[in-house]
Amino acid sequence: MPFYLDVGTGQSDLTWQGATGLGYAFGWGETLAMGRYLDYSFKSGKSLEDMNFNGPMLGVALHW
Repeated sequence: MPFYLDVGTGQSDLTWQGATGLGYAFGWGETLAMGRYLDYSFKSGKSLEDMNFNGPMLGVALHW
């Protein structure tokens, strides 16, 4: 069961993202199906103060 979480700042007041989902391992690698949420909160008074994205993620990891 893959998961990911991070929180940070910088040019924004707060940025965070999280993802979780399901994965399956084969002899040659792994396949992943996950959902992700990403949120940016910028400083007040800017033309863009809040932005977020969410949706599915699909992935393949190869082992060699």
